[in-house]
Amino acid sequence: MSNVSRRSLVAGLVGGTLLAGCLGDDGDDSLEIPPPEDDDASDSSDDDPDRWEHDATVSLGPAQDGVIYGIEDFQQGSGGVIALDVETGTVDWRYGETGGYTTFTEPTLADGIYVGFGDDAFGSESGSLHALDLDGEERFSIETASIYDPPVVADGTVFVAGDDQRVRAVDPDAGDERWTTEIDDVGEPASPSIVAVTDDWLAVTEGETLRTLEVETGEVRWQFAGEAHAITAEESAYDDAAPLFVGTDEGVTRVDEDAVTWDQDLGPAPTVYGTRRGTLFVGHEQTLYGLDPEEGSARWTTTIPVHRLTLGGAGVFVVTENGAVTHVDDEGETVFERSLDVESGAEIRSLEQFGDTVYAIGEDEIHGVGRSGEREIRTDLTGARDLWAGDRIVVATDEQTIGLESLT
Repeated sequence: MSNVSRRSLVAGLVGGTLLAGCLGDDGDDSLEIPPPEDDDASDSSDDDPDRWEHDATVSLGPAQDGVIYGIEDFQQGSGGVIALDVETGTVDWRYGETGGYTTFTEPTLADGIYVGFGDDAFGSESGSLHALDLDGEERFSIETASIYDPPVVADGTVFVAGDDQRVRAVDPDAGDERWTTEIDDVGEPASPSIVAVTDDWLAVTEGETLRTLEVETGEVRWQFAGEAHAITAEESAYDDAAPLFVGTDEGVTRVDEDAVTWDQDLGPAPTVYGTRRGTLFVGHEQTLYGLDPEEGSARWTTTIPVHRLTLGGAGVFVVTENGAVTHVDDEGETVFERSLDVESGAEIRSLEQFGDTVYAIGEDEIHGVGRSGEREIRTDLTGARDLWAGDRIVVATDEQTIGLESLT
């Protein structure tokens, strides 16, 4: 879900984007899906009885047991949390509503559903934290400052950060506050982001400042001396000894709990994509680096104009600036390249990886490519902007949400 843009920092756990294929004609290996009709919500198309349509855009979040949880667009629906049956598109339940200046975060799925709520008046310190059971029943709702990032649930505690510059630890059952810590003022309205949690500490950024806090008390234990432009956690972010990799003004730095392990000078503000199978992927200008996460040394480099990149089970996939998808292996070698038949990579809104298939979502079409480079799907779908894939594909467009037949 799109949240208010409020920091120059790009923070997150391991993640990215993707897509690819062999250059040439894409004729017979494509599965063509017709564009949506203006049908009522959850109706099936006569041409495709396996298809359903929900008449509001849904920012698609996590899914479990055949139900996908997301946030419904306020212009077409409630603006609140929604649970959709993946198979039929039926609305299992809705919770809450918003207007044009308020929004819920993407849901966090744990033993229930956790969402934050806030408004566009940054620094208003007006917001809330909500916990729901999986059937949509409210477990608790407590007042907080505006929350713009999804809650983090780890080891029996819910952690949230708000625009009052406070980080809170909350009991997931009753909503009781276990502790709250105010982060030092950076001189302008700001909201911290929680980028990793371990058994003993959590990493929090505000502006370009990185701090670690004690999990049990919230006490600040350490502050990174440099400027943190991008943070990514190790593959096991919820591990007792998970390191952090920080993009700085000079390159990449590894942080372990409260100490710097190594620095690698790659140039200012590189993009830290994350780790996969013991390699740290970092981009800077036209170069993709594979670094040794233990020592920081470069194992390999390759020249590639990265526009988007994703790391996942299917591999490392790049959408390049010229609108092609490239699959890069763990040694930096190109496995295959496939043109997306677009003028530039900027036309691709987002890239998603589900199972062995990667999806490139453009404004007017979706491309799905298997890990070996075969094209599994290409469809014209105006306004596509979000996608989830499992037993079937669910696509959110600018006007509605559509369930399509499975590719498997």
